[in-house]
Amino acid sequence: MNERQQRFVFDDVAELYARRRPSYPSQLVDDLIAIAGLRAGSRLLEIGCGPGTASALLAGRGFELLCLEPGPRLADLARRRLQDDPHAVVVTTTFEEWSVEAEVFDLVYAAQSFHWIDASVRLVKSAQALKPGGTLAIFGNRPLPGAAEVDADIQKAYAKHAPPLATRGDLSNTRENFAAMLEQSPLFQPAQWREYPWYIEYTAEAYVELLQTHSDHQMLPVAQRTQLLEAIGAAIIRHGGRLAIDHVTVLCWAQRK
Repeated sequence: MNERQQRFVFDDVAELYARRRPSYPSQLVDDLIAIAGLRAGSRLLEIGCGPGTASALLAGRGFELLCLEPGPRLADLARRRLQDDPHAVVVTTTFEEWSVEAEVFDLVYAAQSFHWIDASVRLVKSAQALKPGGTLAIFGNRPLPGAAEVDADIQKAYAKHAPPLATRGDLSNTRENFAAMLEQSPLFQPAQWREYPWYIEYTAEAYVELLQTHSDHQMLPVAQRTQLLEAIGAAIIRHGGRLAIDHVTVLCWAQRK
């Protein structure tokens, strides 16, 4: 399975994705509204909305939301999540295949999705969609190393059953990577960033379900994935049955010239 195919495996676990993937800090949403100068009637475009996690935080504020999602199951979940906002529309399509509406959006944003978009398309098309001076924002959650003992046991499970996956964390969700993506184009002003620390606690069952929403885990052969997840769940249970993970949410943005 290549990277382009990998980006679509999330739809196979859409319900789990909606239930277990964490949301984003409310302060990030407030900051994003201020940074982009949004007001009632502002037009927003989300690239890869998934089950509507990020757009739900921006819904009901008088903005016009257009959310693109290639996965049919995820798109249906997003429509249900946003159904109370008459100004929110979800379209089942990739960003690459979407027919761009030129210079009409005040904000284009992508939560945990921008790195999946064709590098030759993502910045050029975002700039085409934005009004002059409009904002392109990308953000995502990044888990940090956990308590030494339980983390060591989890790493042993990876070492035994799936060594290539042994390092927890999505390296795409770093401010360095986000800024590097935004600065690849002369169409935008220099990138800026903010970080938001928080933490979440999982039961063994919930954490195992979360891992099933990660594309690299989902791509493992079924038997290998089952053995890995059982070993991780057992490791958490041995350490009290709960796993607290510190996170940082990274927001990076740039204004279109």
